Amino acid sequence: MNLVPVSLWRHSTLPPITWPRITMSAITERVAARHGLTVEELKAPTSCTRIAHPRQEAMMEMRAQDRWSLPQIGRFFGLDHTTILHGVRAHARRAAAIADASDREARA
Repeated sequence: MNLVPVSLWRHSTLPPITWPRITMSAITERVAARHGLTVEELKAPTSCTRIAHPRQEAMMEMRAQDRWSLPQIGRFFGLDHTTILHGVRAHARRAAAIADASDREARA
């Protein structure tokens, strides 16, 4: 059965809805390129700040897509879902602190 979206306004047919499908790999590649890293470095089990912060940024972007659960993101990185939750929260705190600092700077 093929459902076609129909507008309630004069029973006109709407064009099919197509959403851009972004993958976890694409997000990881984009974040790695933005920080001058490789995907392998982002997925490596190291905890140095140079790699951990971009990895947490990628986790945050994946979670913001609202398509993947914490366990799914964890499997992608080879980490536990609680580690993903910590990474998402840590990145959100850093982003909020940066935004707050730039707001204070703009008002000064």
